[in-house]
Order: sequence, then structure tokens, then C-alpha cells
Amino acid sequence: MRRTSALGAAVFFAACGAEGGIDLASASPFCQQVVPAVESFMAESQAAYPTPSDDRYGGTVVVGGLGEMLGGMNAGAPSDVVALQNQQFVNLMTLLNYDADAMPQPYLADWDVSDDNTEITFHIRQNVFWHEGEQTDAHDVAFTYRLLTDPAVGYANPAYWEHYEQGEDGLEIIDDFTIKIGMRPHADFLDVWRVVPILPEHLLGEVSPETIAGHPYGSECPAGNGPFVFSSHATQDRWVFNANPAFPEGLGGRPFLDRYVYRIIPDQTTLQTELLVQNVDVYISLLPSQAQRIIDDPGVDLVDYQGRGYVFVAWNSRRPLPADSRVRRALTLGTNRLEIVEAIQQGYGTIANSGVPPTHWAYDAELLASLAYDPVEAGMLLEQAGWTDRDEDGVRENDPGEPLSISLSFNSGSQ
Repeated sequence: MRRTSALGAAVFFAACGAEGGIDLASASPFCQQVVPAVESFMAESQAAYPTPSDDRYGGTVVVGGLGEMLGGMNAGAPSDVVALQNQQFVNLMTLLNYDADAMPQPYLADWDVSDDNTEITFHIRQNVFWHEGEQTDAHDVAFTYRLLTDPAVGYANPAYWEHYEQGEDGLEIIDDFTIKIGMRPHADFLDVWRVVPILPEHLLGEVSPETIAGHPYGSECPAGNGPFVFSSHATQDRWVFNANPAFPEGLGGRPFLDRYVYRIIPDQTTLQTELLVQNVDVYISLLPSQAQRIIDDPGVDLVDYQGRGYVFVAWNSRRPLPADSRVRRALTLGTNRLEIVEAIQQGYGTIANSGVPPTHWAYDAELLASLAYDPVEAGMLLEQAGWTDRDEDGVRENDPGEPLSISLSFNSGSQ
């Protein structure tokens, strides 16, 4: 469950090549309106909030990733993990964040919950502005909520909203900076607001839910409200963002970095080389087999941490063989999962005996020792289920003599 990233030592002065800008002549009508407004507000903000004369400010960081950001900065479009992280932490804002102990903390909003846990009220910060100057408010939160719960959008994670009241009756805008949303009591009800970035109602409110995914806002001129302002995007090459001088002081103020660049380098060997020659400062999710080379290089550091994701085998219980719980349990007990982690992940991972990660408050530590590798117990379970090696050929059979066999489908190229 652990993830690895490599960090270059020369973080602030990596070469990032030609960055260009937005060609308004060929831009969509939407972007032709938005881009000048962003440039104007950022110029005003820079004059109002000049960069402090402090050595911590300045420079560029280049992050290397394998693929293009699916959906760009549009939370209403299908997104991958990289796009979502850049939406959350770079260009846009979520209502809340987690601290180092994975506890929720106010970000764009503070909140309170009714005594019966059926309503949550968000109080939006009143000093956050969209990058073209409009104030972020409760109408943006309401718009985002209605948009992502609209079936026409086809939001990738509809289960996020399963216990929230949807439709017009599901929320109430109390005032411009206060919004109340109904819900049924459930665990982890705040997590969705840590994941979902808020979108600008004044820019996208007239866009139909059916067409939101392909709107030029996402990849051509995303005017967010986060710590970094979109500068340019070259498809399958890079995204460039500049520091937002108007980002609220209470949230850290203007970022220390002048510029953040996300470079797309689809080959992991090339990505490692770019890191080692300091053309890239951060390499996200390197191969476990590359870890030792990173460790051995004095110019870079390896960072590994517990992730929330896990890999699993889904036994199809609609089929007769895995329909038997004894067979399913035997397949787990008879698989040396620790050996797989050590061999394929080079030890950068842990056995997952639950869908809840060890970093989560609901994790049951007693599960850590459950389902240990036990081929003897696995064999006994198969015997109980009627699968024995009747002809001593090394393969178990059932009463009619059919051999015990399964078919396993997996991603192409998976180890």
C-alpha cells in the first residue's frame, strides 16, 4: 500500500524549457474572455501583494509524470489521480484538507453538523477569489454539488453522494457564504469534501451538464482559485502554473515557488534519467525496481508513504468454484502475498486484509495478523469443499473427477 516518489536536490532551479502562453487568436470564445480577465486581476494582485524580499521565494519546480491529466482542471470531467491532485492542491480548492494525521481541517470552508447528523453547514471563507477576480462563495459550492450529482454528468464516483440528499431540496443557500446540505448519518461524511474541488458558477453555470466534460475550461483556460494560476498547457507535454499573489495569508499566502511545471514523460526509464540529471525535480510513483538507484544517488531523495489504494483479486462468486467461501479462503491462505510484495514491490508495500488502510481511524489493527500464508489450512479447506488429489497426479479433483482450476484475468503488462 506504500507509494514512492523521488525528489531531486536542486528543487528550485530545474530547466523547464519553452513555456509559451495562450494564443488568444486560436483560443475558444470562452477563453478569449477569461484569459485577459485573469491577466488583469493577477497584475492588480501582484501590485497589491508584492513578493516578499525573502530568499525562500522564487524559482521553478518541475514534476514528472507518466501521462496527461485526464479532464485537466475540470472536476466535472472524468479525472485520473494526477489530475485530481493538481485540481485539489494546485489550481482549485476543496472545502477541507487533511492534516499530517489525516484529520479534517478547514480549507475553503469551516463547518458544523446538526445534533442529529442530518445536516452539514459550510461557512465559506470570504477572502478567496477566482483567478479572474470574482469572489468564491456559497453559490459556487451549490453549483458544484448540483453539477456532480446530476446523472447527465456521469460523475465517476457517484457513491460519494449516496448518503447526501440530492436535488433542489437537498441543499439550502443560507447567504452568500453559508450553505446547508442534507444527509443521512454515515461514517466519513467529510471525506468527499476533501476530494471534490469547487468549480466557478459564474463561469460554468450556463454550461449544460451533458457537455461540461468537454468544455474548454478544463484544459485551455482553467481559472481556478487555488495557490497556483494556470499559465499554459501543451498537450502531452506540460502544464505550467504561476504563483497566486492573492492567495489568502491565513492559508499560507503566496506560494514560495514562482512557478510549478508538470511535465509528461511517458517512459519511466526516461523519467528516472531526467530526475538524475536534474531536468525534473520530482518523479511521482517510480517503479519499485528503480528505488535503489535513487537511494544510491546523493543528489536525490526517496520518499515513501502509506497510500489509500490497494490491489486485490476479485473472485467471481457467481461462478460455481469461487461461490464456495471455503475455496475463496483457501485461495487467499494458499497465496504467499508477502512474497509477492517483496518480489514485485521490492518491499514497498504492505499486506491489505481490509479495504480500510492502516492510516485511517476505522482501521482494525487486529486484522494485520489475519489471513496469513498457511498452505496447510488452505489444503484442509479444499478437502472440506470436496477437492482432493484423487489420482495422486498433483492436481485436486472433485467427485466427478473435474480438476480444480481457475482462470484469472488481469491488466496487460501487469507483473
